[in-house]
Amino acid sequence: MTGYSISRWQSHKFLASITAVVGFLAGVVAPVDQLLEVTGFQPQDLLASVTGNSEPVLFAESNLSVKQAVAHFTAEHHKRYNYVIPPHFQGKTVTHVSLGNNDRKVVALTFDDGPSPYATNQVLYILKEHNIKATFFLVGINVKNFPGRAIQIVQHGHAIANHTWNHPYHNHTEQAAAQQIENTADLLYRITGVKTPLFRPPGGYLNNGLVAYAKKKNYVNVMWSADSQDYQASKATMLRNVFTQVKPGGIILMHDGGGDRYNTVAVLPYLISELKKQGYEFVTVPELLEMGNP
Repeated sequence: MTGYSISRWQSHKFLASITAVVGFLAGVVAPVDQLLEVTGFQPQDLLASVTGNSEPVLFAESNLSVKQAVAHFTAEHHKRYNYVIPPHFQGKTVTHVSLGNNDRKVVALTFDDGPSPYATNQVLYILKEHNIKATFFLVGINVKNFPGRAIQIVQHGHAIANHTWNHPYHNHTEQAAAQQIENTADLLYRITGVKTPLFRPPGGYLNNGLVAYAKKKNYVNVMWSADSQDYQASKATMLRNVFTQVKPGGIILMHDGGGDRYNTVAVLPYLISELKKQGYEFVTVPELLEMGNP
C-alpha cells in the first residue's frame, strides 16, 4: 500500500510539472508563482527545461516530440529576447530617439520598479488587450521575490531591462555599482533567460556612479522624454503630463512597482487608446533604437 501511494504521488507531481511547463511554453497568463509552488521546482530549474542551458529535467529522454518543442522554443526565445543594440547607442544615454526620415509616429512605453504581484499582472493584461508591447525596468530584489511575474513579462513578448538590485539613490563606488547592476543582470538571466543591454538609474540620477559603470559596460542608459509622474500625480495630471510631452521617437515613463499603482492601472487603457487615436504606434525600447539614427 505504501509503494502504491508513493507511485501515485510521483505520477501526480509529474503531471503537475508537465502542466506548468506546457503553460509556460504557451505563454499563458497563468499564475506562474503558483505553478512553481505546486511542482516544487525553482525558477532556474524551470528555465533550464526551456532555454537549453541544460538537458530538460521534466521529461523522459525518449520523449522526442517534447524535446523538439523545447528546442524550437529555445531558438525563438533567444531570437526574440536577447536583442542586440546598434553600436552607436551602446554606452550612451538616450532620452528619445531621432527617427530621421521615418514618418511613423512610434513611442516606447516603459514601466519601472517592478515586478509586483498586483500591478504588473494588471498592466500585462491591459497591454495584451490592446495588443502592444512595452519595456519593463526591473529591480533585482523584486525579481527575486516575484520570479513568476518576471517570467510572465517575457512570456508576453515585452522587453526587460536592468533597474539595479534595490533601487538606491546614494553615491556608489565602482565596486558597489557593479554589485547593483551585475547581481541584477545575473538574476534576470537565471530567471528569464534574457541578457539585457538596457539600464535605467533609479530616480534618473546620472552622477552617483551607477550610470558611469553601466556605460563602461556598454549598457544603453535609457531615460525618458515624457514623465507621467504616476508615483505622485492624480489621474488627470498623469494624462496631461504624457499628452503634453509625448512626441514621435519618445519614451514614456510609468511604474508597475514601488508603491500603490492603482492610478497607473486605472488610466493606462485610456492613455493607450488616446495615443492610438493620435496615430501613435507602440514599440519596445530595443525596437525604437533599431529605428533610430546616431
